[in-house]
Amino acid sequence: MRKDVIKVILAALLALAATASHAQLQNENLLAALPPGYKVDFQLKDPKAIISEMVPSAENVHAWTEMVTVQIFFGLKVAPGEFRARLEKLWGDSCPGSTFHTVGSGSENGYPALVWIQNCPLNKQTGKPEITWMKAIRGNDSLYLVQKAFKFMPSDEQVTAWTKYLRGVAVCDSRLPEDELAGWKCRRGRAILSALSPPVHRTAPMSPPALPYVAVPESFKLPPGVNFGGTSGIAFTSKGTMFVIHRGPMPLMEFDADGNFMRGFGDGMFDRPHGLRIDAHDNIWTSDVASNLVYKFNASGRLEMTLGVKGWTGEWHPYGHLKLFHEPNEAVVGPTGRIYVLQGHGKAESCIHMFDASGDFIKTIGKKGKGPGEFDLPHSLVFDKAGLLYVADRNNGRIQVLDEDGTYIRESSHPGTPCGLYMTQDLKSGDQHIWLAHGHTGEVMKLDLQGNVVGKMQGSGQGKTLGKYGEAHYIAVSPRDEIFVADTLNYRVQKYVKG
Repeated sequence: MRKDVIKVILAALLALAATASHAQLQNENLLAALPPGYKVDFQLKDPKAIISEMVPSAENVHAWTEMVTVQIFFGLKVAPGEFRARLEKLWGDSCPGSTFHTVGSGSENGYPALVWIQNCPLNKQTGKPEITWMKAIRGNDSLYLVQKAFKFMPSDEQVTAWTKYLRGVAVCDSRLPEDELAGWKCRRGRAILSALSPPVHRTAPMSPPALPYVAVPESFKLPPGVNFGGTSGIAFTSKGTMFVIHRGPMPLMEFDADGNFMRGFGDGMFDRPHGLRIDAHDNIWTSDVASNLVYKFNASGRLEMTLGVKGWTGEWHPYGHLKLFHEPNEAVVGPTGRIYVLQGHGKAESCIHMFDASGDFIKTIGKKGKGPGEFDLPHSLVFDKAGLLYVADRNNGRIQVLDEDGTYIRESSHPGTPCGLYMTQDLKSGDQHIWLAHGHTGEVMKLDLQGNVVGKMQGSGQGKTLGKYGEAHYIAVSPRDEIFVADTLNYRVQKYVKG
């Protein structure tokens, strides 16, 4: 729940209390433990209420996929059903079209309780859907609310686990002498809650550590009289040579590991070259956002496959058997051989087209939008070793994670224009990381698979000098562990070496 929504709900709900207490919890207590693997990342303490937000330890309240919220409204004595009705009205303003379903109601430990599910199709505060389970309990002193929110459809295992968690949420009163066990639980519960309820203020997130690399001058040795045009992509072959795709003569150039020019080709084939990937067999995959084409070249540079039809946009060619593109950004071969073409560079419908290894169309994933599995300029795609897709959803400022068939799993927020992604794996630990070229912000980052920033290139940012960018467009890591970033607006490829 966002802070502005919290304030509205606090003001509205506390107005219900005839004599709201300004005291803290004394005898009556809420039994609600910190879930395993979670941390308290935000708290708001008001004389009349306490709110604590808990997220998985690798997430934060600015970028989360799951959240548990505990709220205690001191002195508020309304029936859970009435509380729900008022809460629904308040949430209706924040999320039009919300639906509510009762799971159960009755009495727990002698206290009226109600459990329900709220389905928010699109939260105006976040631009994303949310599914929230809520449990409200009216105590003798206060009203208690525990919420479990998801930004995705939970699995059966998650449903089972969180149903058990909510079932364990209870209110008890140590003033009741007839039940010594209840009194012990309340004392224990008070100790649990004390970990959640001290007045803590949210602090600015710590800056990620600097990555151990330094920017060095460009080392490419071009043929006499030749310069790069807008450098839009870079990729490495299995032999350690590197290809650069750019918007100038010989749009595809190959260099050895030291930057010596080896060959160039592709003249007359491109209007606005954009994406570049090399698959496990050293086939070279390129895209052209102006001519609406995807090319597959073999390792020797011979054209082997063309997807799309030059000059045509739409769904299908009039003869019916040729799938058309509109602004294809990138073509990537997945671990099973499927081909994924990311489409939409500002004018076209944003989506991902899937083909089999022979180039036959399978299906389209997603559409333009802000919801899960929707895109606004899907710009780059990488796979992890489990076969999951990580998509840089540029204009939505996020990375979405999908399964091989395109089913949405989760996302991480990256405000700005996340452009280029590259996946690496540590040879010793097996851990994988994503390198992010962050577009017009000019930042270069290293992420874990949850999207957390684990390192940032020191000195990166906007500019024209060494280590600065007009647009950090695409990124690749060499077998020597050197970092290369294609900058479309400064017409160069920035190189980093271990410092």
